[in-house]
Amino acid sequence: MVLWASGSIAWNAVYGGRTTVPYPTFADILWLLWYPLIVVGIVLLIRHRIPRFELHRWMDGLAVTLLVLVLGFAVVIEPTVEHATQGTLAIIVDFSYPVLDVLLVGSVLGVFGLLGWHPDRMWIFIGLAIVATAGADAAFAVQQARGVGTDETYAFVWTLGALFLARAAWTRTSGEDRERHKPTGMRARGSALPSRTGASSPLSIGSPTLRPTGARM
Repeated sequence: MVLWASGSIAWNAVYGGRTTVPYPTFADILWLLWYPLIVVGIVLLIRHRIPRFELHRWMDGLAVTLLVLVLGFAVVIEPTVEHATQGTLAIIVDFSYPVLDVLLVGSVLGVFGLLGWHPDRMWIFIGLAIVATAGADAAFAVQQARGVGTDETYAFVWTLGALFLARAAWTRTSGEDRERHKPTGMRARGSALPSRTGASSPLSIGSPTLRPTGARM
């Protein structure tokens, strides 16, 4: 987020009032550095949320990732290649954004598969942020490849992606919520004491008459 914001602020400060802007600019370095950092963040989140290796979930995630990569390259990368009319450096930078975006979208959908297609709110916001950024980058890349002026009507989509990502950073996962509301101190000691009804009494433990309906023997 810091690199993203720094690139945007620096670009507006230097090129905000100009009618013609060179491409690429120094701000592209900051924007491109955002990708490896968010990949590191996703990997750390996967290690935190998925401590066990389950082959079927990893296969689901890999299959979805590969499918998105194939579709992304056909829908986004190929039109960019067909209309590329710029210099070598501009073409490299122009391709970098959609390629990295497609990889990120595929990775996040692969994580959804690892989570059994039940992502929590944090992952949903991360996915929305990456999809929004990928859509805006794809439109920008195609326009740059064609050599036409960029349309600023979709510029708000990048801001929307940043807001989604910031919301994800402040969203607690279900495990964190349980840990946050876990009783501590005297509350924890009090909850461990036998209740007057006998439900927590040592005498009631193992009594078949007090087992919940449908419990396994």
